[in-house]
Amino acid sequence: MYASRTTKILVTIFALAGLAALVVLTTSLRGVAIFEPSGYVLYTTLDQDASGLKANNPVELNGVLVGKVLSVRLKDLRTHLALLIDDGVRINRCATVSLKTEDSVLVTKFVSIESQSNGPPLMAHDTIGGCHGPVVLEQAIGAYGPHVEQHSSLRRDS
Repeated sequence: MYASRTTKILVTIFALAGLAALVVLTTSLRGVAIFEPSGYVLYTTLDQDASGLKANNPVELNGVLVGKVLSVRLKDLRTHLALLIDDGVRINRCATVSLKTEDSVLVTKFVSIESQSNGPPLMAHDTIGGCHGPVVLEQAIGAYGPHVEQHSSLRRDS
């Protein structure tokens, strides 16, 4: 008993559709884009610690998700970032960049851009200036620790 020609065509179509769905699912789970994402690229440089920041981490503008990190590279002891910003999002030249940590079970760093509404906008492939490194809690406590200890010993002496 042989399958009819219609049955063979239907089985082939379903097999190809299943294979295509498997490819799309596998690439999306690995974070690989099948289609070119829309948006424009901006660059920035950080002078301080960017540990934990990776490609595809989120980019927020004034607390709103507006893009993702395309690449993180170290050159001359400075961290260089390429950011993909969604089409239609305007960031002005006076914007500042910092790294923040997401409050979740998985500690994820993201790029935070603070921008005012005034000022000329950045265009594709421009560099965001006025960058600030992340505030590292351990460094802040270490810097103020001796002052706190000295102040507390003064209070005990009085």
